[in-house]
This record gives sequence, structure tokens and C-alpha cells, in this order.
Amino acid sequence: MTKEYAPFEVVVAAAGASSRMGEWKLLLPCRGATVVEATVSDAIVAGLEAIVVAGYRADELEVLFQGRAGVRVVRNPAWESGMASSMLAGLRSARGSAVFLMLADLPFAGSDPYRLLADERARRLEAGLPDAPLAAAFRGTKGHPVLVPRLAALEAAERAARGEAGEGGSDGGSLREAFRALGGLVPVETGAAGALLDLDTPEDRARLLGR
Repeated sequence: MTKEYAPFEVVVAAAGASSRMGEWKLLLPCRGATVVEATVSDAIVAGLEAIVVAGYRADELEVLFQGRAGVRVVRNPAWESGMASSMLAGLRSARGSAVFLMLADLPFAGSDPYRLLADERARRLEAGLPDAPLAAAFRGTKGHPVLVPRLAALEAAERAARGEAGEGGSDGGSLREAFRALGGLVPVETGAAGALLDLDTPEDRARLLGR
């Protein structure tokens, strides 16, 4: 990342127990490594530092990434309360004016969406436009990663973690409500179908990873 306004960190939410998958998906084989390693690798290739937020089986993620350049693992002791708490833990560890948010189970997004979002943010700031949250999109559908102003996102995640961002308690739904309060996520077309290809179910695994 070389743009003046480019962020340098990505929060990778990797705290869940993969209840819909029926087995822990983050260590499933993918792209010559594991699902979570493939996702983190794309961020590293894009020139970012990865903040991996661990909860369920956190010890294993700490061992997996121990000594990896550009990666640090932070624990979310409240991971069972929902996605908002994991994003909050990561945002509290970030330092830049803006930060990417990513889900660990999107190992096919690639590195290009990070660069495209950073370039779009720089263009908007240079044009005097608001520092709006941006989302990688494919054919008009918003996915991940997203790029958000850190302090505003931190405040939004704190509200969501307290259940103050709308219906849904502290889960991902209320986090989305929190970002709507920031003006909503602005889609940025990336041409990357992988921005939408998350691994949630055994059917996803069979389709994307094979059995």
C-alpha cells in the first residue's frame, strides 16, 4: 500500500466455532494451506498487517501464526456473543486512520480488493468527499473486505457489542445496523467473485473446496 491515505491493517474475524459447518472450518485445507491462512495471505500480499481475532480454539490459531511476519493474534474472550465483539477486539488493536475488516472464511477474495478499496478511499479524500465505509462488491453485491474509518467504526462496533445498534443483539446483524448509522457501506466494484464466497455450510465446502 503506497497511497497517502491507505490503511495498513486488516482485522480478520476468526473467532467463531463454525456451528453451521459441523466442523471447524478455519483449518480445513485450502490453497496449499488452511482456510484462515489463505485469507490472511491475501492481505499480506496486499501489503497489510493482519490482526487475527481468535476466540474458539484460540490456542491453535496462536500456534499457527506464531512467528509469522505481518500477523498478530488477539483474543476475544466474548467471542460467543457475536461478530460485533470480534470486530471490536480487532479495532481496539488497530492504529491507522482506517482499517480493513475481513472474515476468515473468505479464502478466495484475493489481494486486489484491498488495493482497489484503498485507491478508492484515497480518491474520495483527495476529492474532498466524506470518509465513508467502503465494501468490496461483485456485480453490484456487497461483500468483503470492507474499509472503514477506524474511530467511527470503533464507536459503531462498541454500540453493536452493547446491543444498541438495532435488533439482533450483538451479532453481525446489529453490526451492519451500526455501519448504516455511518452512512452505509458504499460498494466498490472489484470484479472479484471471491468477495462473496464464504464457507458457512457443508454444501459450501463441497462446492468451493471439494469433499
